Amino acid sequence: MKTLKYRLLTIVALLCGTVAAGQVRDARSADEEILIQRTCDYFKSNYDYINRQGAVVVIARADRVILCESFDADVNDSFNIGAVTQTFTSTLMAQAAGSNKIDWSARVSLLVPDFKLKDNFTAERLIVSDLCANNSGLRPCDTLPILLTGEDLTPPTARLAETGQLFPYRTAYSENIALNAVAGSIVERATRSTWAETLQDSLLTPLGMAGTSVVAETGAYGPSVGLRSTATDMTTWLQLHLNNGRFGESSLINPSQMSRLHRGLTIEQQKPDSITLYGYGWHISQSKLGRVFYACGEFDHQACACCFLPYADLAIMVAGVTGMDRNACLDALWRIIDLAVTPR
Repeated sequence: MKTLKYRLLTIVALLCGTVAAGQVRDARSADEEILIQRTCDYFKSNYDYINRQGAVVVIARADRVILCESFDADVNDSFNIGAVTQTFTSTLMAQAAGSNKIDWSARVSLLVPDFKLKDNFTAERLIVSDLCANNSGLRPCDTLPILLTGEDLTPPTARLAETGQLFPYRTAYSENIALNAVAGSIVERATRSTWAETLQDSLLTPLGMAGTSVVAETGAYGPSVGLRSTATDMTTWLQLHLNNGRFGESSLINPSQMSRLHRGLTIEQQKPDSITLYGYGWHISQSKLGRVFYACGEFDHQACACCFLPYADLAIMVAGVTGMDRNACLDALWRIIDLAVTPR
């Protein structure tokens, strides 16, 4: 019954969107038209590298899409989103925490019996929220070359047991995708279902994200890097965060848990005029204008960079579907952000 309800809501939303499609273009403000023109000019003329390697670009408000354009690609293409997957896993954890199935402050070693680290100090103190914070101090755990060659994967817990410290616990930013994979196993224990099944039932189906799926080759590292998606689906995902966990008339995530998801936990980079934090899958850039929440990732020669800007009511995504890497996507994303906040 619950699934049927979500499907009906999705169908209604799609029908309403179809009826209103002709009105969206009329509803664009002069500033939005300028942003669209500047963005398209940038991709067509000023950034030949992106233009030669297919990209899809989306700019949206919380309630409507301003631009969905492809360059040497198709707007309906699916693409790997890599580490952006971590924003989905942390959101599943927030959902479970909202229903008291997960305790963010619980020690990981008590929840995952085979969880071990070389550094006992860190192993004994690591808590559930640390799994998504990249503050463990562990050396990076790069499994992507193994994933791409199709070799047997060492389980995340076994790989972690072999990984030493790069920094002391909670003193610096250090990404380790094996920890995010363990976060997926925490979700499984809490929901008594696989991570993929929970993702489908709790997020993808309710949101109508029919074009998003798990890349089987990523195995146990799926919760870290294992999703494929589309421009339409990623727009919905960003709008969910712009709307503070609401989709239509439904609240999918408790507001207090959404506030937690959008909280910075670790200092990633600090400059005289800005600071970048990391928390729960999102990089959070704090500037004089406001906060930019962004995520980026790549897998198998495809990439995605996306962000939402609450202060400007904007969501932006750049996906590379035929060869762009995450750095190229991220460069393009920041260029569009600059265009969006630059006066006429």
